[in-house]
Amino acid sequence: PSLALRFARYLASENIGLRVFRKNGFETPRGDPWEARPELIVWSGGVNRLAIEQSIKEFKEREGVEVSTTYGGCGSLTAQMKTVWEKPGFPDVYFACDRVYMDNVNEWYLASENVSETDMVILVPPGNPRKVRGLADLGADGMRLGVADPVKSALGRLTVDLLKKSGLYEKVYSKVETKAGTADFLVNQIVVSEGKSLDAVIVYLANTAKVRDKVAIVKIDHPAALASQPIAISRISEKSQLARRFVDKILSPASQERFEKVGFRWQPGGKEGGE
Repeated sequence: PSLALRFARYLASENIGLRVFRKNGFETPRGDPWEARPELIVWSGGVNRLAIEQSIKEFKEREGVEVSTTYGGCGSLTAQMKTVWEKPGFPDVYFACDRVYMDNVNEWYLASENVSETDMVILVPPGNPRKVRGLADLGADGMRLGVADPVKSALGRLTVDLLKKSGLYEKVYSKVETKAGTADFLVNQIVVSEGKSLDAVIVYLANTAKVRDKVAIVKIDHPAALASQPIAISRISEKSQLARRFVDKILSPASQERFEKVGFRWQPGGKEGGE
């Protein structure tokens, strides 16, 4: 249906189709500017990548558009946003790693929509040689712990908050040997080194989808061991109609199946932030 959708975009374009409708007395919403093959800029926390890649591919093919994606730690992404605000390249859509990294850019986005959530877990080599059963065990003598960087990554910031709320920050954080920019790096350290470089890492359950046969996963029994992923459209996007359809694709039933398959819980619903 890409040709039909292209025609629909032409009719609903701000500078062509809607201008004709208004001249003929119709009231219309604001549309996107006409482009035969528009490009949507999407920035997303790395944790969401596996869950949305197929949906993005389908969206591009069905709509006949380009989608430029940037994945990374949400601390790094939001810091980069400050340098490109109101400039070409500012993301039309932002899909955050966690609510805290949406709340700190609310002024740049319309109301965000909840999509999913995932648990934080402890990842250890097969057989769990250090017998890690929970957070407290990460403070054991000789423990070599890997965590995400709290400046660059939502996971890193959430890890610090979790340890403080559980009363284990001083005991456990002193065992940190690696602070990584992304959770994928931490996962690879456990998979590749098989415990030779690190004894344990703290990541999201959704980060483990492709390696669950190569690692052991230890659940964290604490209400703060949780991250929620909201999505929002930029206030200044010139492609807000296309961006809205993209968000609807991410909130679709087919997308839900993909999120749940890789370790998320589906949590679509209420909006937060300003309009």
